[in-house]
Amino acid sequence: MAIDPTTVTAMASLGGFAALGAGFAIGVGMFGPALGEGNLFGKTIEGIARNPEAQGRLQGTMFITFALLEVLALFAFVISIMLVTQIATPMATQLLEIAKTSM
Repeated sequence: MAIDPTTVTAMASLGGFAALGAGFAIGVGMFGPALGEGNLFGKTIEGIARNPEAQGRLQGTMFITFALLEVLALFAFVISIMLVTQIATPMATQLLEIAKTSM
């Protein structure tokens, strides 16, 4: 059975691009929340230092905002895992099967 080389090339490209997309998603997806969390904690500590009576309100707002930032980071992680497990890994498996049958 002859395998079309363009099909194999397209499958390899799609799997490779999915893996690159997963890396890009986790890199960019973690960069924003990391900056936000650093800024959040720094400004909260600064606010508490300036006005110690507002510590309770500032900490409550800080924890809610921290949770929202972490959800963004987890969302990026889930998207990257989905790209790898749903696209890149099956493509690599199919390419290995094609390589075994063509030998």
